Amino acid sequence: MLFQRQRLLLTLLDAVDEPVGHTDFQKLLFLYTRDCEGMPSYDFVPYKFGAFSFTSYADKRKLIAKADCG
Repeated sequence: MLFQRQRLLLTLLDAVDEPVGHTDFQKLLFLYTRDCEGMPSYDFVPYKFGAFSFTSYADKRKLIAKADCG
């Protein structure tokens, strides 16, 4: 079972349609949630290389773990 916000990660990754680094993906996710969502799916905090969402990082790790198992 996937959360709606996890589906957002997969949809955004699919829309990029090319390999993207972790930092660049965080930046894209930040811009998407701020510009395209009324109520952002993820909260971001200032971090070393820009805005960072700890929740999105955890969701990404869960999706990777599911992909490795299945």
